[in-house]
Amino acid sequence: MTTRPDPDRSISAWLDDEAAERAPERLLAATRSRIESTNQRRALRPAWRLQAMNNRIRLGGALAAIAVVVVLGVLLIPRPTSSGVTQTPKPSTTASPSPASIPTSAVSPGVIPPGRLCTGTDCVSGTLEAGTYSFDAGFSTPANLSFTVPAGWLTDAGFVGKNIQIGSVTLDPAPNQLFLGTFFVTDVFTDACHWSSTMVSAGTTVDQLTNLLATQKGRVATTPTSITVGGFPAKQIELTVPASSDTSSCDRGLLDFWPDPGGDSTGGLCCAGPGSTDVVDAIDVAGRTFVVVARHGPAATPADLAELNAVLASIKIAGSPASPGPSGASPSP
Repeated sequence: MTTRPDPDRSISAWLDDEAAERAPERLLAATRSRIESTNQRRALRPAWRLQAMNNRIRLGGALAAIAVVVVLGVLLIPRPTSSGVTQTPKPSTTASPSPASIPTSAVSPGVIPPGRLCTGTDCVSGTLEAGTYSFDAGFSTPANLSFTVPAGWLTDAGFVGKNIQIGSVTLDPAPNQLFLGTFFVTDVFTDACHWSSTMVSAGTTVDQLTNLLATQKGRVATTPTSITVGGFPAKQIELTVPASSDTSSCDRGLLDFWPDPGGDSTGGLCCAGPGSTDVVDAIDVAGRTFVVVARHGPAATPADLAELNAVLASIKIAGSPASPGPSGASPSP
């Protein structure tokens, strides 16, 4: 009686014979290298921040890259016919769509009218009309916060600014960039250049936080001063990256100032370019500290700075004291 061939063994033998020389190992190596070297931090193009999605996005990206390699390997392996003749896959004759045929709505954020930009967990992205916008409590603010911007500003994932790019990751911000963001800060890096091993607790008060930032290595700091923001007591400090700074020897080649809450170093505030200044307002809202950061690049014009100051001065925070001091912040970036 003839023994029936084992299909699994036959397939395995064929793969050993055919795939060993043709397996796209270079693609696997390139993919591994790309995954290891891809910057997964939120920069001011935060890889902006949608905090709850970061880990899922990174995992999905890695699995997608592996799936592409597997599919390419299968498609590129020549297939033998029943006659023993090897067939090479024919290139597809389907034309790829030209860039002009791709709907612009798929790649261009829309225009956003005045209103709410962030719920407690999610934010919208796009070009802002001139007007007043708000963040709900929970997304890096302990209370609802509103502000007014002129025409020409953009927003992405809880940040607003001018001369910024939406949805891109860059460690080289535009020299005329304006940027405004809010953060909960639980930890601070004592050395912004060698940040991977210098994280300490930020404390629980605006004084503790700003005093730590005043001694942070890598930036030149002013003395913290007392102000009010939206009617709440605050401390303001200006931190400037020296124009002569060379970050090539820093951890991962960048300056990093603080992580996400709980010491999550995949996020936070980083990546200021040489000559740029962060005006940090640490605000106490009913015993809870958060910060508003206003950044401007070294080439920001007097008109740019006037816009940034006006946005900061327009900030209102829900539940402000009955007898507040001067409304808004009065920074001098």
